[in-house]
Amino acid sequence: MKIFSVILFFVSWFLVIPLADAQTSPSITTFVVSPTLSASGDIVSFAWSLANAGGYSFMIPCQTGIKIKYSSGSNFTCGSVLSTKTKVNDTLTFRIYNTSGVTKTITATLTPKDSSGNDYTAGSQQASMNVLTLAEPITSFSASASSTLPEGAPITLTWISATGVDGVNLQ
Repeated sequence: MKIFSVILFFVSWFLVIPLADAQTSPSITTFVVSPTLSASGDIVSFAWSLANAGGYSFMIPCQTGIKIKYSSGSNFTCGSVLSTKTKVNDTLTFRIYNTSGVTKTITATLTPKDSSGNDYTAGSQQASMNVLTLAEPITSFSASASSTLPEGAPITLTWISATGVDGVNLQ
């Protein structure tokens, strides 16, 4: 009886190993960003394909002076995870505005989901690109008077700012 138990153990062991190997972890086969250097407000695309995945999670962290919009014009919420269980191969296209005054590196993280829809963080990858700062945040500036006015007379200052500029500091 003891020999039968040992044989049964080995037979069951060899049957379980192939079943465990049959369930392969999800993986990212490609994850690219194009272009890798962009002017502020230009279109940037993140594209990927996954294997053995049940969806993905995508995230770009927030940075001071950076505003991200989908190419359609709607806002993208930085710092939050965009997650789906229905797609594995996808492309997200954005306009990234940089009003910080310096070139910024934008890094996105892609995490594949397993067949149950759970994030497989061991398979995460990152893709990075640089966005140049906005060269001319104020595109037009004018005053209602072009000569000296009497003291206390009102004057109106008017300006137009580039897309992505939330406000100005007027001194």
